[in-house]
Amino acid sequence: MTSLLRGPARAGLCVLAAMSAAAVSAAELPSATTASASANSTMEFVSRGPDEIGPLPYDARYAQLTPAEREVVRSAYQAMPEGDEPPYPADGIGALLRPLLKAAHTMYIEGPVDALVEIGPDGAARSVEVYSSPEPMFTKVVVSVLMGASYKPAVCKGVPCTMQFPLRVKLPRS
Repeated sequence: MTSLLRGPARAGLCVLAAMSAAAVSAAELPSATTASASANSTMEFVSRGPDEIGPLPYDARYAQLTPAEREVVRSAYQAMPEGDEPPYPADGIGALLRPLLKAAHTMYIEGPVDALVEIGPDGAARSVEVYSSPEPMFTKVVVSVLMGASYKPAVCKGVPCTMQFPLRVKLPRS
C-alpha cells in the first residue's frame, strides 16, 4: 500500500475498523479515538448547508475536476509524484457526504469526522480507520458509508494501486 498522506495517519492514532459494511455490528465496533486533522491539508469539508460543502464540486468525478480542484485533492498527500493520481469517490465526494450529513441530521450529531479509507487497485474499499467521530454510533455510520462506496483507484506509475483516501468533515448543528 502506498502511504503518502499528511496528518494523523502518519501518527498512528487510529481505530481500525476493517470489516465489510454489511458485517459491522455495534459489538464489533470500537469507540472512536480523537486526533486532530493535519493543518497542512486543505481537503477538509465544512458544511454550510445541504448544497454547500467544502472546496470540491459535490457530484464531479475525479476526471471532471479542474486542475485547481485536483490540486486540492492532491494536497492531502505528502509527496505524490507528478502523473500519479490519488483515489477518489467514483461518483464524486457527494456520494460520501450526502449519507453522512443525512445521518448526522437524523441523529442530531455535530462535530468533526476524520477517517481514512484504504482503496484497492480494483476501486473497492478494503478498510477504514476512524480518527475522530462525534460518537461511537456515528462511527458505525462512517465505516458503513466509506466501505459501501465505490472509488476510482489511485494510479501509481501508470497502474492502479492501493492507497488511502482521507475524509475530514465538520458536521454542522441540525
